[in-house]
Amino acid sequence: MFTGTPYPIRDYEAILEITYQHVVNPNFTMQPMFQYIAHPGGGAVDPNDPTQTHRIKDSVVFGMRTILSY
Repeated sequence: MFTGTPYPIRDYEAILEITYQHVVNPNFTMQPMFQYIAHPGGGAVDPNDPTQTHRIKDSVVFGMRTILSY
């Protein structure tokens, strides 16, 4: 007999990251960044789901790094 709350089976977490560094001038550099995260936590259960049966959704992150030198 099974008891308790059913949980999705965890499998993998994958991250794709793309970045590029562009030198605007010798004193200023910009580096945009993009990340796609598939199956965060290996398909972990969403802690905000009261039924505890849905996984955390995939996510997308955008960022920008700047370097100033003088």
